Amino acid sequence: MLVYFDPDCSHCAIFTQELLKKTDYFSHVQIVMVTYVPLPALQQFAAQTGLQNHPQIKAGTEETTFVVRYHYNDTQFPYIALHDQNGMLMVTYETEVPTIETLAGKFKKK
Repeated sequence: MLVYFDPDCSHCAIFTQELLKKTDYFSHVQIVMVTYVPLPALQQFAAQTGLQNHPQIKAGTEETTFVVRYHYNDTQFPYIALHDQNGMLMVTYETEVPTIETLAGKFKKK
């Protein structure tokens, strides 16, 4: 699961809080959170939210390269892209963030 976010976005903060409460739903899923803010701002967000306590979540910044943002052509925050185990894009969420339960349902263990 890729989450493109802005640490200053209220929707992103709410989504992150809900995700961190239910990371056990995603124990078998790699979650990558990407932002464009400078590294110190990302580090502050990670410290405030406790991202480092969730090993299946990796957070990073692309700063102003916007490679990820342009690749997915996202314009809203948070932007969520779900990929299957082979890296194939399954679904994206751009304008309306689904519930954590809905996202988890896309990754049911087989």
